[in-house]
Amino acid sequence: MVDVYSRRMHQRQLPGLQRDRKEALADLTHLQGLLERQRQGLRRAKPITLAALRHRVAKALAREHMSSLFRVQMQKGDLAPSLQFEELPEAWQHLQEYVLGRTLLVTNRKTWSAERIVRASRQQCHNERFFRDVKDPCGVSMLPLRHRRDAALRANALLVVLALILVKIVKRRLKRAGVKVRSVAALLTALKKIQRARLQLANAAPPALRAFAAATWVPSQRTPSQGRILAALGLENRTELGTTLTISQTRAGRAKHLKKVE
Repeated sequence: MVDVYSRRMHQRQLPGLQRDRKEALADLTHLQGLLERQRQGLRRAKPITLAALRHRVAKALAREHMSSLFRVQMQKGDLAPSLQFEELPEAWQHLQEYVLGRTLLVTNRKTWSAERIVRASRQQCHNERFFRDVKDPCGVSMLPLRHRRDAALRANALLVVLALILVKIVKRRLKRAGVKVRSVAALLTALKKIQRARLQLANAAPPALRAFAAATWVPSQRTPSQGRILAALGLENRTELGTTLTISQTRAGRAKHLKKVE
């Protein structure tokens, strides 16, 4: 077993733990107020029994590590059960020193050094990132699945893996060119927003102008990030990139559209 500590992970976990601690303290204080109102006969709702109090306290301390940060005492009373609680500074100190930011690695590689075990564990993050990319609907995702047969599911999985490999190759080329891309989803989102358009003129327009409009693509305005990506891939001068918005129209709808253009 190897105990790994990360200061960055510690700093990321601390705000969430402090928020949960504050919410648990507020819930317990609120329960104390309800019991006091019931004891004074000012509460008209259903009386809180000892069993109901235990259930509410368990719910208030259900967040991770909260049950170890508070010492709670509950007793049965005449008009209402009593609730007493206190925070445990030593429990908070234990979390700070031995829990937050720490990961315990368990392996059967007894001959490996601790450094080699940690390095091998960190290399597995690529596999975890692969599964996150496969499940991300903004990227190369297998979801939602609209197939039921095994053959269709296998074909879908093959296409997703091939597409993800291509995206990884593009991302590697961008990294070599010095272009930083946060994730596969961010790369695909930037590329999807690169669009093109084609002008459509009325029948009364000159034939030469109509021919020119039919053969010319109008690229959309690109952001600096999109420009760096296309430049790194050698595609900055390709105006035919992107998607084209196609609207299927009926004959009446097309005639109405042309009349508006005229």
